[in-house]
Amino acid sequence: MSLATGERLGPYQIVAPIGKGGMGEVYRAVDTRMGREVAIKLVSERFPERFAREVRAIAALNHPNICTIHDVGPNYLVMEYVAGSPLRGPLPETKAIELARQVATALEAAHARGIIHRDLKPANILRTTEGVKLLDFGLATLGQLPTGDSGATMAIRAAASHSDRPAISGDDVETLPFAAIQTRVGEVMGTPAYMSPEQSAGQPVDARSDIFAFGAVLYELVAGRRAFAAETLGATLLAVRENEPEPLEASPEVARIVARCLRKAADERFQSAAELRLALEKAATGLARKTPCVAVLPFAMASADAEDEYFSDGLTEDIIHALSGVAGLKVIARTSTFAFKQRVQDIRGIAATLGADHVLEGGVRMAGNRIRITAQLIAAHDGTQLWSKRYDRDLHDIFLIQDEISNAIATELKVSLTRQTLVKAPTEHLDAYQEVLRGRHHFYRFNPEDQAKALACFEKAVAIDADYAAAHIGIALYHWGQMIVGMADPREAMTRSAAAAREALRLDPSSSEAHHILGACFATHEFAWGQAERYLRRALALNPNSLDATHCYTHYCLGPLGRMEEALEAQDLALAQDPLSPHMNFIRAIILESLGQQEEEARTIERLNELDPHFAAGQLLLVRLRGRQRRFAEALEVAERGIRTGGRWAMTLGGLGIAHAMAGHTEPAREVIAELPTCPGAESRAFYASLIAAALGDENEAFRWAAESIEHRDQLMPIFLRSSSFDLLRADARYTGLLRLMKMNAGSD
Repeated sequence: MSLATGERLGPYQIVAPIGKGGMGEVYRAVDTRMGREVAIKLVSERFPERFAREVRAIAALNHPNICTIHDVGPNYLVMEYVAGSPLRGPLPETKAIELARQVATALEAAHARGIIHRDLKPANILRTTEGVKLLDFGLATLGQLPTGDSGATMAIRAAASHSDRPAISGDDVETLPFAAIQTRVGEVMGTPAYMSPEQSAGQPVDARSDIFAFGAVLYELVAGRRAFAAETLGATLLAVRENEPEPLEASPEVARIVARCLRKAADERFQSAAELRLALEKAATGLARKTPCVAVLPFAMASADAEDEYFSDGLTEDIIHALSGVAGLKVIARTSTFAFKQRVQDIRGIAATLGADHVLEGGVRMAGNRIRITAQLIAAHDGTQLWSKRYDRDLHDIFLIQDEISNAIATELKVSLTRQTLVKAPTEHLDAYQEVLRGRHHFYRFNPEDQAKALACFEKAVAIDADYAAAHIGIALYHWGQMIVGMADPREAMTRSAAAAREALRLDPSSSEAHHILGACFATHEFAWGQAERYLRRALALNPNSLDATHCYTHYCLGPLGRMEEALEAQDLALAQDPLSPHMNFIRAIILESLGQQEEEARTIERLNELDPHFAAGQLLLVRLRGRQRRFAEALEVAERGIRTGGRWAMTLGGLGIAHAMAGHTEPAREVIAELPTCPGAESRAFYASLIAAALGDENEAFRWAAESIEHRDQLMPIFLRSSSFDLLRADARYTGLLRLMKMNAGSD
């Protein structure tokens, strides 16, 4: 049975559906007697008498990390309504351990009262602004687990034996068991990917089964993938009982905790949640020690031809990329380190600005097919040289040199004790590699002439070696960049970008770059949010230190979906890697604005404009901030300065129109809207016109332009819909219509 909005279930009035599961449907409701929000789980069958008795025992649990049960009806449970989102990985180890410790304390409290969860999984753990809340706690204890060849046990065995079962998706593997291994209300066996071996075999279980599930959850939080993942239900059950998960790339302390939780024999696991909690607290103390942070400064090119810098810049980027794949090492991103390419500060000053405690610098000299590379690692606090080496090699050894340098740094900083291959030759054709380096060199210059040169280089690399994944990534980034600056139709640009990224992924399935580009395309082009998140999380699992993947997850997924607390946390991680990036600060300011954190937003915008006074996006935010502060003259001054320094193009005109609109200058604002279709970057005209119309208070025009922007797939509109520009429009039903255009549930707002 299903309930409609406004229906009553006893004293509870239904507000909206929350979701469906194998056990029934969940609704958001209001207790009309108490005036409080609740969540109601409704099932089709009446509960047996013992259900109510055991629910009362579970309801007696009073713990800040456990969702409270308020009431039980003939076929429904009434629980505390918790606003949050399910746990998702990958997360930095420190954050994963912090959240895991809260889960362990909740288990400790429940186990002390003889209550076992038996269905612990990320979907049953909500992350809120205060911490975590465990849902469905103890529901699996409401009926005794069957033994022998009962219906439920037979269902498990039947599922496990059907190796020819059609393949099902990862999501199906999680949700199918409720129907497949449940015979009547209360006899829920759990979710196969997180069930202990004894539970999956239908044997008696105790608190140590929850500890096994906890290990699977912690593995997923750190790795961003399941410990036991298979395409069929039977294969998943078999993997839980017989297979070991792929090695977890984590600190030794965290890896040991996960491995012990996931022991097949219950006697070999932690024997209590209290013991597990203590181990987590010890690991947290160890992780609290400062993670080594290295900044790789641009290698100097010893050449009279400035164009040869493409090679030294590319070498620097490749070493940054290689080091970012080392677990336990923080690496400052290219944008921030390249700000010191023509440096005047000393090493210690640069390190202090970047927040790095080690600096790698070097030089490159080329002569025909011979290359000399010098590199030295310097301790930032006193300028001591910790390691140095000179490489005189053939140019074809460039990838081996990169690998040797990266491993030497990892070993010196004691974040890796064994030699590993950090750099693999991406192509056998050195000419193709050099064309990719030239393409990147032009791409980062961000002007139309260089962008055209960048595309030509990437396409030439593909012509030399069609199987070179990085060349296809370059083409994908070129088209994405054209869309961002409004120089190409977003729909056409994203289609081309996605096609190139798919080809790169076909050639290199482990490419984090291809995954994050496709994730961003699924979000902004298809509005396929589930697929977008899966690709972006996979990108982070492949490279947890990937700045681009973290940023894309924030900008194109978390922000548009309204998950602003998660977005802020992720963006702060990105800024820790790239502190001098104007764009990273730009997105952070939008998130803070959406959260209503005005003081921190203002500080971020001020810093953004200090970093680059000519950054048009920073000027746009400053205009909007000054307008909200009713400092209209200053807003107009900033907008006009942007026009003088950057010319009349979509973003600078957008700022000018917003400044006039917020000051009440109706006609000048409308004149800007009329000019937008004729200016450079006109592909973004609908987005800026919607912001200007909203600032004028013209709701009809604001909604019309916003809808056109969404249809046109402007990449800024999804996150800006959560900003203050739309505060006065949010109560209008047409705002829900905009969310529907982007295939968002209105309840996500």
